[in-house]
Amino acid sequence: MHFEKTAKAPSTEAPPTIDAHVEGDSPPERQAAVDEGARMAGWPLDRLGQRAELENERITGEEIEVTPYYWKLGVIMRLAKPCVDRGHWQHWLLAHGIAKVRAFRARTLAAAFPSREDLEGLTLGEAMMMAIKARQQKPNDVKRRARNRLKAMSAALVTIEDDLKDAGDSASLIPLIDALAQRVASLRQAVGGPGK
Repeated sequence: MHFEKTAKAPSTEAPPTIDAHVEGDSPPERQAAVDEGARMAGWPLDRLGQRAELENERITGEEIEVTPYYWKLGVIMRLAKPCVDRGHWQHWLLAHGIAKVRAFRARTLAAAFPSREDLEGLTLGEAMMMAIKARQQKPNDVKRRARNRLKAMSAALVTIEDDLKDAGDSASLIPLIDALAQRVASLRQAVGGPGK
């Protein structure tokens, strides 16, 4: 395959550099990255491609090594989350320096893979793709959550009904009840049931 652009007039601009903006890197490390970028700026495309392949292999190796740590973090987080008060999970993550994306990946892997050994040889990306695919093949979680919410609402309606029986004149609530009945009929139609 041919990837090189057609020749153009030489640029008068400085060659592109690799600029390291990693928090905590020292000036000598940053300068080394800039120097390496400047050194590679004159390389032909095929040599840049070879170097890109080498760096990609290094990254893949690192991802394979880091994937089990994501899984272990996910196991820990799955144990911790039920212990954190409702609505405080993001605060808990922040207090422990865990980014939301990392938390999502970790919990996803822990939910999808029963053991750390199941991740052997997988990069983080490969493991995530497998985990998401497995999640999509499970019975629909949306339906399960909706069923649980409907059960809770039904129980709440029973409580409201009991409270209103003792309240006396509640005729002012009839428009709200009618609106709720319309919503229930709409919900019934949305899931394919006959309307009433």
